[in-house]
Amino acid sequence: MINIIAIKVVPRAFVLDCNDVFARFILVWQNSIKRDGWSMKSLSRERSSSLKVFFIFGPQAVGKMTIGEIIADKLRLPLLHNHMTLELLQPLFGWTPATFSLSREFREAIFSKIAKESIGNGLVFTFVLGFDLKEDIEEFNQYKAIFSDKGIDIYFIELEAELEERVYRNKTEYRLSKKASKQNVAHSEKELLLANEQHRLNSFPGEIDEKYYYRLDVTKLTAQQAADQILEQFELN
Repeated sequence: MINIIAIKVVPRAFVLDCNDVFARFILVWQNSIKRDGWSMKSLSRERSSSLKVFFIFGPQAVGKMTIGEIIADKLRLPLLHNHMTLELLQPLFGWTPATFSLSREFREAIFSKIAKESIGNGLVFTFVLGFDLKEDIEEFNQYKAIFSDKGIDIYFIELEAELEERVYRNKTEYRLSKKASKQNVAHSEKELLLANEQHRLNSFPGEIDEKYYYRLDVTKLTAQQAADQILEQFELN
């Protein structure tokens, strides 16, 4: 769950550290693209005239990252999943307000760079959204505005699954290999169950009114099946 708490006083040394962390994150993110056979230059050369931006959201362990990876691979897009920024910062600042506020700043900087300079073909971004949390909605709308203000359409994909299935997926080897902060399974399961009790992590019917919006129950679907349905829905397969 994303929780944003304002930090009013920031020491000079902290600002310098933040700059270093931001530079480090950009390198990590670019290297992750290169490991998949990409470079920022090749992305720019091969991009189409219209950016494809995907916002994939839903509760913890519903399959956002894995489905996002398949869509990103199919459409030759980079993936930015929720934990990439958080787990870069957590070793430095712990699970403190600084980690969450800096994570938001990093994401906004990345999105702005892509939107303003049309870098690459677009982006797949996955995240958890608390519909009952004002700060989550504000953050979501800020991310959305970065692209929509530039006339860039966003594909909104909302995933849902039964709680029992999400508890099972929370323990899968692939998820744990990608998200270091989830490797304490007992703790992450406790967080998952608590978030499920305390927050509304899926929308009400009709709550989201977007041109390109698709909601999908993935309880009985593999990640590949889910990704195929999403691409078919938007005629991108």
